[in-house]
Amino acid sequence: MKCTVLDFISVAMAYGIIAYSTQLLGFYAMLQLMSAPIWKMWVAIIGVGIKFLLQVSIIWFFIRIMLGYNLKTTDISSAFVPLIIAGIFCFVLRFVGYFILTNVYLISLRHILENISMAIGWFLSLYLLGKKISLSPLKICGIGLLVYFVLPPI
Repeated sequence: MKCTVLDFISVAMAYGIIAYSTQLLGFYAMLQLMSAPIWKMWVAIIGVGIKFLLQVSIIWFFIRIMLGYNLKTTDISSAFVPLIIAGIFCFVLRFVGYFILTNVYLISLRHILENISMAIGWFLSLYLLGKKISLSPLKICGIGLLVYFVLPPI
């Protein structure tokens, strides 16, 4: 079964929505604390979704067009698990940071840990995707590095 662009994007978006739910929680909590109107919250939520869709589209484009590999749904299913784990870790960090430990000095530490965990989850997911489709995992990670600098996961 060949995977089309929409199949790849829909499967990756399903994983991405779970992983990036930490961003949505963070935007929502931050804007709630600032008493922001609801339209600003929707703009933040839609912005995160569009950014992730662009990331996934660029990766699909490079794998399909530049490397000439047709992705299958089974190739994708286990590759994005590290991204989900990183998203859950960030969710816990944000929950603790926003509602339990509100110390100003811990905010930068929490932010650094979130960036590190999401970057590790992003690159490990791409590495596993490259390994799963029997291409050079370093090529896929190189593509991920380009996408990471253009549209970082955080």
